[in-house]
Amino acid sequence: VREDFEINFDWGDGSPDPVVQNNGFQVRWTGTIYAEETGTYYFRSYTDDGLRLFIDEQPVIDEWWDFPATNHYGQIDLDPGLHDLEMEYYENGGGAVAQLYWIPPNGVETLVEPSDQVALNSAEFQFDGFQDFDVDFTGITLEGTQLGDLDWAVEFNNTDSMLYVALAGADGINIADLNTLFWLEFHVHDDAMPGDIPIDFAGGILNTESPMWDVEPGGIWVMDPNNPPGVFNLLTPPDGFTLSITQDNINASTAFTWGESVDPDGDDIEYVGLNWPIILLPDGSEFSPGYGVSYTESLNSLDVSHQDVVDALSSLQATTANVWWQVLATDGEWFPCLDFYGDGHAEVENNDNLNFGTGDFAVSLWFKHYGYWDSLQVVQQLLAKHDGGSDSYELQLLKTDDDMVFLTAIVGEDFLFPDVSFREGHLYHLVLSRTNGLVTMFMDGENVGEMESAGNTTSNGNLVLGYDTHSYGENLSGSMTDVTVYSSGLADESVSIIYEDGPHSEINIPEETNLVAHWPMDVEYSDPSTPEAPMQDIIGGNNGTLTNAWWAAVASGYETYADNGAWIFSVDITNALSIDDISMPMEYALHQNYPNPFNPITTIRYDLPEAGYVNVVIYDMMGHQIKQLISGTEDAGRKSVVWDSTNDYGKPVSAGVYMYRIQTGEYIQTKKMVLLK
Repeated sequence: VREDFEINFDWGDGSPDPVVQNNGFQVRWTGTIYAEETGTYYFRSYTDDGLRLFIDEQPVIDEWWDFPATNHYGQIDLDPGLHDLEMEYYENGGGAVAQLYWIPPNGVETLVEPSDQVALNSAEFQFDGFQDFDVDFTGITLEGTQLGDLDWAVEFNNTDSMLYVALAGADGINIADLNTLFWLEFHVHDDAMPGDIPIDFAGGILNTESPMWDVEPGGIWVMDPNNPPGVFNLLTPPDGFTLSITQDNINASTAFTWGESVDPDGDDIEYVGLNWPIILLPDGSEFSPGYGVSYTESLNSLDVSHQDVVDALSSLQATTANVWWQVLATDGEWFPCLDFYGDGHAEVENNDNLNFGTGDFAVSLWFKHYGYWDSLQVVQQLLAKHDGGSDSYELQLLKTDDDMVFLTAIVGEDFLFPDVSFREGHLYHLVLSRTNGLVTMFMDGENVGEMESAGNTTSNGNLVLGYDTHSYGENLSGSMTDVTVYSSGLADESVSIIYEDGPHSEINIPEETNLVAHWPMDVEYSDPSTPEAPMQDIIGGNNGTLTNAWWAAVASGYETYADNGAWIFSVDITNALSIDDISMPMEYALHQNYPNPFNPITTIRYDLPEAGYVNVVIYDMMGHQIKQLISGTEDAGRKSVVWDSTNDYGKPVSAGVYMYRIQTGEYIQTKKMVLLK
């Protein structure tokens, strides 16, 4: 027995092998040929003496008799794929020749060569990855597959850790042509978390060999059964409208209206109105206080009081403004939040009650990510507490090379990577908890990952939300609300209670006594007396500063913007008040500087209802005078002065918290401001 690549022999008076006699011998060749297309295939033999040629056991040439070297012909119709070939030949005397040629459809004649294709008759596969998810394997189907019309047997064995599948059949399939062999069937639980359930290929055998596999990972994508609210439009006032407030209409209001959004699932719709005013100040500069948020619940209109508009503008000695406005609908519930974009973040100064060493602790927060990533970003930071070293605790989003996004955590030098995919536009409840060295991450009340870690969490670094001040480009694009920190771990039951109660609910868990910080992230908690730290901690006094982070609203459900928004309207209150009304304040006031924080210039505004001697001085936190800004008599009116971050000697001062103080007559007022460098 030997292998021949082709049947193309002229042995003359000899034989195929020295051990074979020169006359009176027989040879049988068996193998497979591969038909590229459907059609008629022509065969030609050139032999001395007889031969028989069979394709798939069908006779094609049958010339079993003695003759000199002669051509014989045959033909057969073939379908694409592998076909069995058998050729028998005998030599009875004289010369010995055996050659076999063929002509495929639309082809040219060549020697017949064996196919380099391999027929698959059996296979085994193993799958894992799905066993720990809310899904049950229910069976295998061949319908609509390559095996659907073939008589193949299928068996499987599903264990707690591996699914084994075995297939076999007499009708072979060209391995090079393999595509879909079978379908795995699953039942997804009703309470399964939306996202990816992995089905990983763990290995297998084709026929009797285990080839080098190139298998794309698969899975089940669990969709949220809920649908977003329907499309709606802004109605009135029209885009580009000018709201002119005069003495005749100052006690009236203007209705801002929009069409109704209909939820396809029949859920109730709640609306929120957003506005972003840009106010023109008397010195020609522009000032924006950030987002204004109006919760309208199910109403389709929002009334804006003319008197409120006049009060707001006149307090800034302004008469005109341009306002961007938009309306959002949700099938869930709206909550106050902070929005982070660009380098936006909130920063809380280091405090011992935010450091936990190697002991127990927990962080709970709610956030929504909107899918925005810079082209080079792979990490977006939710929370980070470290000073650039390995002592830390962090929560972050990680984007992999295939653009999948996962929630991850760092405790000390230990990295927790739950294999649970993350989806944009969903309000997640996230908990990182350590109890007796076991670190657990929870998403929406479910345990999604654990690790043993004694990593040190104590550092001199500040706690930062929405950014990592020690790693460039890890800024968050999303919303965050209701952040809490505990000096103990949280039990599974407590995490479930927090999730089920929802954000901005009363905390009612046993670990409440271990609460060390609670930032509701609600502008209503912002303390005007501490403008340098507007993100208030209502438990431990760990108030935070804001940098390009805005008070906003986030929904527990889908969010749908008005389809034709946003619109812009202008405000003009010039004719609402007399010149004296606008320019002459009724009482003394020292306003918050703007911008704040600042670098290096800020404006300090103050109101004088009557003329008098005025003294405005900048101090550091130790009470040392830094800069005398005003010292002299001034007329009544709304005043302002600019500080350029220099001292009385004209030298730049360092970054930090400074106080500015006004004294005029018996009126004395002090406020704080933050200089950044």
